[in-house]
Amino acid sequence: MNENQLKQAYSQQLVELISRYGFDLDGRSPDFWISQWFQYYPDQWIYLAIMESLHQGRYKIISVEQILKLWSRRGSAVHHFEEDFEFLINRTVPGESISSLLNDSPSLTLNLVEDRSFTDYNQLRISEFIPLVDTSNFYKRLKSLVEQTAEV
Repeated sequence: MNENQLKQAYSQQLVELISRYGFDLDGRSPDFWISQWFQYYPDQWIYLAIMESLHQGRYKIISVEQILKLWSRRGSAVHHFEEDFEFLINRTVPGESISSLLNDSPSLTLNLVEDRSFTDYNQLRISEFIPLVDTSNFYKRLKSLVEQTAEV
């Protein structure tokens, strides 16, 4: 895919993401908003702002716009969602994943969560916690007090 085709595919995935989650579009089409944002903001910020808006539970296009304006004033995109959230959201959008499109394009470069299958995701669990038994005098006295209280 050439650079123009990647950007077009990226734009279509953004439209799909906005449509999938039923954003209030303020009377315009998702294509209108995305084309407007491409003119004023870095390409990868648009995706991050949509994700941030979803993460905050703000399903309005004006929320995405506000996030983009805030980041523009700051000069950097500061998002609060984590890879797990991003992965779950991206699983619901059909077609080529946004992260793979961004990774394939030099101009859209952004380090995002890798596209993993659900089975791989489930294998990323924390191992079982086995506490150590405390043998200090304080522990013994506390345990004795608890046992005495339980008998009463």
